Amino acid sequence: MSPSSTPSKISTNSQSYKPTKLQQEQLKATVEKTQKTESKTDVKGKHKDKEFYERLNKKNAEAKRSKKSIAKKSVPHIAKKAIKTALLENEDTKEAVNRYEKVRMPDRALKISKNVYDKVVSPQSKMDRIKKAEKGAKATKKTEAILKGRQIKQRSQGAKTLAKVGRHFISLVKWGVSAVSSIPFILPILGMFAAIVIIISIFTSLIPVKQSEFELTKSWTAVTQRDAKHNTDSVTYYTDIDQIMRFMNFKFDAYHVDKEMPKLNSEGNLNFPDASKNADNRGKYKDFLNNLWDDMNDSGNASSYSDFQTIEDLYKMDKTPYYLTKEEQDTYKKISESGLPEYSLYEKILNPLVAPSDKDQNENNDPAVKVVQRYGYDKQGNEFKGIVIQAEAYQPVYAPIDGTYSSNGTTVTLTSKDKKLTLSSLTNLWAKEGQAIKEGQQIGVSYAGDLTLKLEIRNPDDVKTTYVTKKDKEGNVIYDKDGNLVRVKKKTPQFNDVNPAFNLTSVEYLQATTINSDTNVPSNMVESASQIKNWIMKNVPGANLAGISGILGNWQGESSLQASSIQGGNAYNEATAMNPSIGGYAFGLGQWDSGRRVALLNYAKSQKKDWKTSDLQLDYALNQDGTDSAVFMQVAMMSGSSAQATISFYQNWERPTFNAENLQLRQQYAQQWYNYFQNSGGETSDNIPAEYKDKVKPLPKKTDATKASPGNNYPASNGLGNGGNCTFYVYNRILERSGISIYSYLGNGGDWATTGPQHGMTVDSEPKVGDIASFSPGTGGSSDVYGHVGVVEAVNTDGSYLLSESGYSNDKEPTIHWRVMSVTSGITFLTPGK
Repeated sequence: MSPSSTPSKISTNSQSYKPTKLQQEQLKATVEKTQKTESKTDVKGKHKDKEFYERLNKKNAEAKRSKKSIAKKSVPHIAKKAIKTALLENEDTKEAVNRYEKVRMPDRALKISKNVYDKVVSPQSKMDRIKKAEKGAKATKKTEAILKGRQIKQRSQGAKTLAKVGRHFISLVKWGVSAVSSIPFILPILGMFAAIVIIISIFTSLIPVKQSEFELTKSWTAVTQRDAKHNTDSVTYYTDIDQIMRFMNFKFDAYHVDKEMPKLNSEGNLNFPDASKNADNRGKYKDFLNNLWDDMNDSGNASSYSDFQTIEDLYKMDKTPYYLTKEEQDTYKKISESGLPEYSLYEKILNPLVAPSDKDQNENNDPAVKVVQRYGYDKQGNEFKGIVIQAEAYQPVYAPIDGTYSSNGTTVTLTSKDKKLTLSSLTNLWAKEGQAIKEGQQIGVSYAGDLTLKLEIRNPDDVKTTYVTKKDKEGNVIYDKDGNLVRVKKKTPQFNDVNPAFNLTSVEYLQATTINSDTNVPSNMVESASQIKNWIMKNVPGANLAGISGILGNWQGESSLQASSIQGGNAYNEATAMNPSIGGYAFGLGQWDSGRRVALLNYAKSQKKDWKTSDLQLDYALNQDGTDSAVFMQVAMMSGSSAQATISFYQNWERPTFNAENLQLRQQYAQQWYNYFQNSGGETSDNIPAEYKDKVKPLPKKTDATKASPGNNYPASNGLGNGGNCTFYVYNRILERSGISIYSYLGNGGDWATTGPQHGMTVDSEPKVGDIASFSPGTGGSSDVYGHVGVVEAVNTDGSYLLSESGYSNDKEPTIHWRVMSVTSGITFLTPGK
C-alpha cells in the first residue's frame, strides 16, 4: 500500500500489526521455496533465513509508518464525515443537521475554512496545541452565543426538531465517548465537535425543568402541602404546580428545596418574609416556594377568582422576589411556548391505558393521561405518594415498564434494576410471580374504573451500605490467611418515591382550584336540588353527599336542574322527540338525547307518568338507562371529593367532548351544593329534617358531640382533624335516649359489629329505632380504615331510616349530622342491650 493511497478503513489498534493478505501469500511462497532448498548447506540456509526475516521486518516497519502517516492525515476527515453521516442517516436528526448547516453558513463566526481547520487539528507542537485550544475555546464560546441568540428567534419553528434531537442526545453522547476512546488521534480535533456541543447546550438551555426527579418531587409535595393547609369549606386549592416548577427552575436552575438560598443583593431582591428573619437575609428555597404560593393565592384568603395571580403577573412586578428583566421575560415566554415537554429530562414510561401497537402510543400522538387525584397532600391533608388516573371499567391495562412481576390481590408491582412501579385496582391478572414482563404487555384490566399508579426510582444520593462476601471470578468464596470470610463494602442506591406524572409523556389534571360559597347557590334551583338529593339518598344504598353533589354539578351545567328543560329552549314536538336519529334535541335533567331521549319518553309512557317530573327521570337514570344506570349508582355512592365525583360523572355518564373550563365550572357547582347541604341541610338538632322533627324524642343536644357523659371513655376527637368522634357521640346519644351505658372500649366504629355482641349487644336484621348502625370501613362514606357508627333515630315504611351521627365529613368543630339512609350491605344494626 503506497503512502499516497487512502484506506477505506484504518485499524485503530497501534499495538499490534497484522500482515495483509498479499503479504501472507508472499510469505507462504517464500517458505515453500525455502523448503525446496533443504539440500543446501546449513550455513547457507541460515544465511537465507536471516536475510528473509530482515526483509520481512523492514517491510513491516515501513507499513506501520505508512499507516500512521495516513491515519494522521485522514482521521480528522473520517471522524468529521462519520459524525455527519450518523446524523444524516437518522430521519429524526437529518432535518436538524440540514437546518443547522443553513443557519451557520452565512455567519463568518460559524464558518470553518480549510486553513483554519488545518491549524486547529494539525498543530506542529505542544505549545501550539495549547494556544490553539485556548483560541478555539474562545471562538466556540462566541459561536455558541451567536447561535443561541439566533436559535431563540427560530425556536417556535424548530421546537419539534429540537425535541427530536433531544431524544437522541443520550445515544449521541455514548457514540462520542466510544469514538474518543477508540481513536488515539481524536483529542487534537475536538474543535470539530463544536457544532454538536453548541446544539446540545442550546437544547439543554430550552429544557423547562432541570431538577432531578427526587428534588422536583420534594418541591411539588411542598406546594400540595401548602394547598391542603389553606383549604376551607369556601375554597379548595389545587394550584397549577407545573407553572411554579417551570418558573423556579428558570430562576434557580436545579435547586434543592431544603437548602439555603443565595444571599440577597443590594436592592433587596429575593427579600421575602420568612427569609428576612435571618440576619444574613437568607432563607431556604422552600421558604421562597411558600411565599410564592401566598402571593399567587392571596395568602389563602381568596374569596373570588380575581384574587388569584399567575406567575406571569408576578414576574412583571419589579422590586419583588419574582421579577424578571425584559430579556428574561422574553426568554421565559419563548421557553413556555416552545412545545418542549415540561419534564423532558426524565426517562419516560408508557401510558398504561394505550396498547403499544396503537398509533397513540407514539410520543406525538399519545393521549394525555387524565389525573383525577394528583401526587402529594390531598384535601384532607393526607400525603398520597402516587396518582389516580381515569380509566373505564374493565379497560385493558398494559405494563408501563419492563420488570419482574408480583401481585397482591388487585395490585401489581413491576420491578426492574432501577425502577419499581405499582398499579392498583386491577383484575383478570394472568402472570405468575417472578415472571419477566415486557413494557406494553397486557397485565390485566381495570377493576371498576380509575387506577392508582405509584413509581419508585433508585436514588444515587440515597445509598445503603452493606458488607457482602467476596468471591473470585469463578464464584468461589474468598478467605483470608486466617480462614475468615473476606467481606467487601457494597453500596446500593435505594428506591425513592417520585411523582409518576413526571415520567408520563402527557398529563392532564382534572383538579382545579374552586371557590364555593353558599350564597352562590341559585335560589331558583334549591327546591329541585333538594328533591334530587333526597330521592337519591332514599333510593341508592350507601349514597353519599359528595357523589350526589357531583351529579348535581353536572346536571346544573346541563339543564339548570330543570326536569322540563329541552335543549335550546325548543318546544316539544312529538315526531322530532321520538326520532332516535335526531340529535341536538335533548330532554330533562341530564339532557338525554337521540336514542336515550326516546328510551326516556317510552319509559314515561309505560309508567303512565309525565316525562317532565324529576322522580320519573331519576327512576329512569337509576334503573332503566342501560349500563349508564350502573355509572349513576356508582357515582352517587362516591365519598371524599365532590370534585372527583363530578369528573367521574362527566367522563362516564355525560361523555361530552372534553372541555377543561366547562368541567371546572361543574366542579364549582358541585362544591357549592355540597357546602349548601352540609351547612343548611341538617347539621344540628336545630336543623333536623322538618318531616322528622316530631318523630325524634328526645332530640339530641349539641353537647352530645362535645361533652363526655359519665363513663364515656371514647376520645372526643377522632384525631383526623375533622371535628368530633363518632364513637364518642354514639355513647352519649344512647345514654341520653335509652339510659344505657354501653361498653366504653369497643374500638373503632367499624369494629362494633364484632365487639358489640361480645359485650351485650344483639344484631338486628333490619334497622330499629334506637339501634346503633356500625359501618364497615369504606361503607357509606366512612373512613377506609376506621369505619363509622351512628344512631337510628327513625324508620320509614319503605325501610329507609334517619341516622344521627358525628365525626362525619370535614367539619372543623364537632357537629351532629342527619342522613336518610337505605339498608345496604356493610352496615350492621345493633341493639344496645340493657
